[in-house]
Amino acid sequence: MFHLLFELLFVALIVGCLVQWRRGIVRRRGESWETLLGKLHPNWNAQVFGKDFLPDATATPEDIWHRIGGAKGLCSLFHNAGVLMEMAGYAVRNDPTPHRALLAAIHKEALRVQVLVVRTLVQYAFLSLSEGVRENAFWSVSIYIGMTVRMTQLLQESSANLLPGFVEAM
Repeated sequence: MFHLLFELLFVALIVGCLVQWRRGIVRRRGESWETLLGKLHPNWNAQVFGKDFLPDATATPEDIWHRIGGAKGLCSLFHNAGVLMEMAGYAVRNDPTPHRALLAAIHKEALRVQVLVVRTLVQYAFLSLSEGVRENAFWSVSIYIGMTVRMTQLLQESSANLLPGFVEAM
Protein backbone atom coordinates (compact mmCIF):
# COMPACT_ATOMS: atom_id res chain seq x y z
CA MET A 1 0.00 0.00 0.00
CA PHE A 2 2.77 2.45 0.97
CA HIS A 3 4.70 1.57 -2.19
CA LEU A 4 1.69 2.32 -4.41
CA LEU A 5 1.11 5.68 -2.70
CA PHE A 6 4.77 6.57 -3.16
CA GLU A 7 4.58 5.71 -6.88
CA LEU A 8 1.45 7.82 -7.35
CA LEU A 9 3.03 10.80 -5.59
CA PHE A 10 6.15 10.42 -7.72
CA VAL A 11 4.13 10.34 -10.96
CA ALA A 12 2.09 13.35 -9.82
CA LEU A 13 5.31 15.24 -9.08
CA ILE A 14 6.72 14.44 -12.53
CA VAL A 15 3.47 15.48 -14.25
CA GLY A 16 3.40 18.72 -12.24
CA CYS A 17 6.98 19.52 -13.25
CA LEU A 18 6.23 18.86 -16.91
CA VAL A 19 3.12 21.06 -16.82
CA GLN A 20 5.09 23.87 -15.16
CA TRP A 21 7.89 23.52 -17.71
CA ARG A 22 5.43 23.69 -20.60
CA ARG A 23 3.74 26.80 -19.16
CA GLY A 24 7.15 28.47 -18.94
CA ILE A 25 7.86 27.71 -22.60
CA VAL A 26 4.51 29.13 -23.71
CA ARG A 27 5.02 32.24 -21.56
CA ARG A 28 8.54 32.85 -22.90
CA ARG A 29 7.40 32.48 -26.50
CA GLY A 30 4.83 35.22 -26.00
CA GLU A 31 7.27 37.78 -24.62
CA SER A 32 8.15 40.88 -26.59
CA TRP A 33 11.65 42.18 -27.24
CA GLU A 34 11.04 45.05 -24.80
CA THR A 35 10.05 42.57 -22.09
CA LEU A 36 13.27 40.64 -22.64
CA LEU A 37 15.34 43.83 -22.49
CA GLY A 38 13.58 44.73 -19.25
CA LYS A 39 14.63 41.40 -17.73
CA LEU A 40 18.34 42.21 -18.01
CA HIS A 41 19.85 43.21 -14.70
CA PRO A 42 20.70 46.91 -14.92
CA ASN A 43 24.21 48.27 -14.42
CA TRP A 44 25.77 44.90 -15.14
CA ASN A 45 27.07 45.06 -18.63
CA ALA A 46 30.07 44.98 -20.92
CA GLN A 47 30.64 48.72 -20.54
CA VAL A 48 31.54 48.19 -16.88
CA PHE A 49 34.48 46.06 -17.92
CA GLY A 50 35.71 47.96 -20.95
CA LYS A 51 38.56 46.75 -23.09
CA ASP A 52 40.35 45.02 -20.18
CA PHE A 53 38.29 41.92 -20.89
CA LEU A 54 39.29 41.39 -24.48
CA PRO A 55 41.34 38.26 -25.27
CA ASP A 56 44.63 40.07 -24.59
CA ALA A 57 43.32 41.06 -21.17
CA THR A 58 45.54 42.73 -18.65
CA ALA A 59 43.03 42.46 -15.82
CA THR A 60 43.72 39.77 -13.26
CA PRO A 61 41.10 37.36 -11.90
CA GLU A 62 41.21 39.33 -8.62
CA ASP A 63 40.46 42.60 -10.48
CA ILE A 64 37.49 40.98 -12.15
CA TRP A 65 36.16 39.55 -8.88
CA HIS A 66 36.09 43.06 -7.45
CA ARG A 67 34.66 44.69 -10.59
CA ILE A 68 31.71 42.31 -10.79
CA GLY A 69 30.94 42.72 -7.10
CA GLY A 70 31.76 39.16 -6.06
CA ALA A 71 29.02 36.57 -5.67
CA LYS A 72 26.25 39.13 -6.27
CA GLY A 73 27.73 39.93 -9.68
CA LEU A 74 27.95 36.25 -10.50
CA CYS A 75 24.23 35.89 -9.79
CA SER A 76 23.51 38.78 -12.18
CA LEU A 77 25.78 37.16 -14.76
CA PHE A 78 23.83 33.88 -14.43
CA HIS A 79 20.52 35.71 -14.84
CA ASN A 80 21.64 37.80 -17.82
CA ALA A 81 23.07 34.74 -19.59
CA GLY A 82 19.62 33.14 -19.36
CA VAL A 83 17.99 36.27 -20.74
CA LEU A 84 20.46 36.30 -23.64
CA MET A 85 19.43 32.71 -24.39
CA GLU A 86 15.81 33.85 -24.47
CA MET A 87 16.79 36.72 -26.79
CA ALA A 88 18.47 34.26 -29.13
CA GLY A 89 15.25 32.23 -29.13
CA TYR A 90 13.30 35.38 -29.93
CA ALA A 91 15.63 36.05 -32.86
CA VAL A 92 15.06 32.52 -34.19
CA ARG A 93 11.28 32.88 -33.97
CA ASN A 94 11.14 36.34 -35.55
CA ASP A 95 13.89 36.29 -38.18
CA PRO A 96 13.01 34.72 -41.52
CA THR A 97 16.67 33.83 -42.16
CA PRO A 98 18.22 33.08 -38.78
CA HIS A 99 21.97 32.71 -38.48
CA ARG A 100 21.99 29.22 -37.01
CA ALA A 101 25.72 29.04 -36.25
CA LEU A 102 25.72 32.36 -34.41
CA LEU A 103 22.58 31.45 -32.45
CA ALA A 104 24.03 28.06 -31.53
CA ALA A 105 27.22 29.75 -30.30
CA ILE A 106 25.22 32.20 -28.15
CA HIS A 107 23.14 29.39 -26.67
CA LYS A 108 26.21 27.22 -25.98
CA GLU A 109 28.10 30.11 -24.38
CA ALA A 110 25.12 31.05 -22.20
CA LEU A 111 24.95 27.49 -20.89
CA ARG A 112 28.72 27.48 -20.28
CA VAL A 113 28.43 30.74 -18.35
CA GLN A 114 25.61 29.40 -16.21
CA VAL A 115 27.45 26.15 -15.44
CA LEU A 116 30.64 28.04 -14.59
CA VAL A 117 28.76 30.48 -12.36
CA VAL A 118 27.07 27.67 -10.41
CA ARG A 119 30.40 25.90 -10.05
CA THR A 120 32.06 29.11 -8.90
CA LEU A 121 29.34 29.88 -6.37
CA VAL A 122 29.55 26.36 -4.93
CA GLN A 123 33.33 26.67 -4.65
CA TYR A 124 32.93 30.09 -3.04
CA ALA A 125 30.45 28.69 -0.51
CA PHE A 126 32.79 25.89 0.54
CA LEU A 127 36.26 27.30 -0.08
CA SER A 128 35.67 31.00 0.47
CA LEU A 129 37.59 33.24 -1.93
CA SER A 130 40.29 31.04 -3.41
CA GLU A 131 42.30 31.54 -6.58
CA GLY A 132 40.15 28.92 -8.34
CA VAL A 133 37.00 30.89 -7.53
CA ARG A 134 38.51 34.07 -8.98
CA GLU A 135 39.71 32.25 -12.10
CA ASN A 136 36.27 30.73 -12.71
CA ALA A 137 34.71 34.18 -12.30
CA PHE A 138 37.25 35.53 -14.81
CA TRP A 139 36.34 32.87 -17.38
CA SER A 140 32.62 33.36 -16.79
CA VAL A 141 32.93 37.07 -17.49
CA SER A 142 35.16 36.50 -20.52
CA ILE A 143 32.66 34.08 -22.07
CA TYR A 144 29.78 36.44 -21.24
CA ILE A 145 31.51 39.37 -22.96
CA GLY A 146 32.08 37.22 -26.07
CA MET A 147 28.43 36.22 -25.99
CA THR A 148 27.26 39.85 -25.89
CA VAL A 149 29.54 40.63 -28.83
CA ARG A 150 28.01 37.76 -30.82
CA MET A 151 24.49 38.89 -29.94
CA THR A 152 25.32 42.40 -31.14
CA GLN A 153 26.72 40.94 -34.36
CA LEU A 154 23.58 38.85 -34.84
CA LEU A 155 21.33 41.87 -34.37
CA GLN A 156 23.42 43.98 -36.76
CA GLU A 157 23.14 41.34 -39.47
CA SER A 158 19.51 40.32 -39.10
CA SER A 159 17.45 42.68 -36.97
CA ALA A 160 19.03 46.12 -37.04
CA ASN A 161 15.83 47.69 -35.65
CA LEU A 162 16.31 45.73 -32.38
CA LEU A 163 19.96 46.69 -31.97
CA PRO A 164 19.58 50.16 -30.35
CA GLY A 165 17.45 48.80 -27.50
CA PHE A 166 19.92 45.97 -26.92
CA VAL A 167 22.97 48.23 -26.90
CA GLU A 168 21.22 50.63 -24.53
CA ALA A 169 20.29 47.79 -22.14
CA MET A 170 23.79 46.37 -22.24
